[in-house]
Amino acid sequence: MPNENVIIALFGTKGSGKSELSKKIVEEYSRVIAVDMLGEYDLDQVACSVDDAINVLVEHEQSSAFSLSVRLPETDDYLDVLECAYEMTDTLIVVEEASFLCSASSFPPELSKLVRYGRHRRISQLYISRRPAEVSRDVTAQADVLVTFRQREPRDLDYLYSCAPGARMSRREFGAYVEGLPDYRCAVFGDKEVAPLAVIEASWRKMSEQGELFAVDGGSGARESDGAASSGEATPVTAAKTEDETAIDEDEAQA
Repeated sequence: MPNENVIIALFGTKGSGKSELSKKIVEEYSRVIAVDMLGEYDLDQVACSVDDAINVLVEHEQSSAFSLSVRLPETDDYLDVLECAYEMTDTLIVVEEASFLCSASSFPPELSKLVRYGRHRRISQLYISRRPAEVSRDVTAQADVLVTFRQREPRDLDYLYSCAPGARMSRREFGAYVEGLPDYRCAVFGDKEVAPLAVIEASWRKMSEQGELFAVDGGSGARESDGAASSGEATPVTAAKTEDETAIDEDEAQA
């Protein structure tokens, strides 16, 4: 059972591997409620109305294991379900297509309550969206772990860079790193002690001893200078290479 008090923000465009990773994360939890707008999760129960969803939550309030896919015709109705979901404990709440419920300019009180106080009820949360810049800043500000697959839009790269204040690299280097991520591999920023196993396995770079991923200095919030006061560039930190990366480098050197 993974950490019960983790908030994860997961970003990725269509076909990047985002949905596959989210399903693997879900498999690690025994109690799951999914805002499943596109019907992507094969869970034990499906609710297509607010009343049905609430009935399932009441039925399984004390159950050691259950999983519910909520698929409603009206987007706003999901907020009613999430308000009730706050009463559940020891549960993972998944919010697919999060930008429909909490855009950059809107953060409804039902989600605000979950993000700010869900930890006290041991509620973990997984917010999933295609583009990071389209999601409320409150989500990424409270996230313990931020995961992104390849992104190319400058606005999204700027947003991600601002969410990783410990990154020991310039904005240009950061952008090149995220744009250059291989298919089905993600960049992860945050605390490995609370990151689900599926996230660690999908990351392109290995965790460092400080409990952070590549390009993160341990959460100090200060980018390190390279000693050249005039440049203002940050010094990139090269992560320990995986066996596959080392083999690639050796092959290239022999070519």
